[in-house]
Amino acid sequence: MATEKEYRIGEREVKRFEKYVSKWLYRFGIKNYIVSCGSKALRKASAHVYVNTTTRTAHFSISKKWVCKPTPTEIESAAAHEVLHVLLAELCEGYQGLAHYAYKMKTDPKELENVFVSKIEEGLVVTLENFLYQYLIRDEHRKSPSTG
Repeated sequence: MATEKEYRIGEREVKRFEKYVSKWLYRFGIKNYIVSCGSKALRKASAHVYVNTTTRTAHFSISKKWVCKPTPTEIESAAAHEVLHVLLAELCEGYQGLAHYAYKMKTDPKELENVFVSKIEEGLVVTLENFLYQYLIRDEHRKSPSTG
């Protein structure tokens, strides 16, 4: 139950959150996930995402209780932040895989540092390519006349 000092979000804010999640998924070029959104009681966060890179699913939740009524900017910021977790999930999974491999092979994880760094670099390059396409390349093609 919300106290006098808390704001309980309604369906309108949940729909707005869902709209912003979709917006940022599109802007970051994340198209291959099955996505769902809802609200949930969260203790110390305004939003949360559960990502499963194996099944390519992501469930986004916005907190049911806020200190005060969230502005559209605050809702969008929370949505964009959670989308970034999806964007970086595969990098994190790659690191966990390397750590598990090091443990199984009784290898010092520091010996795999170069492999890990190259995986991060590869993931960031793909991320930046998506960004460049979304914001620079695509927009330039829209502005310039067709070269036929």
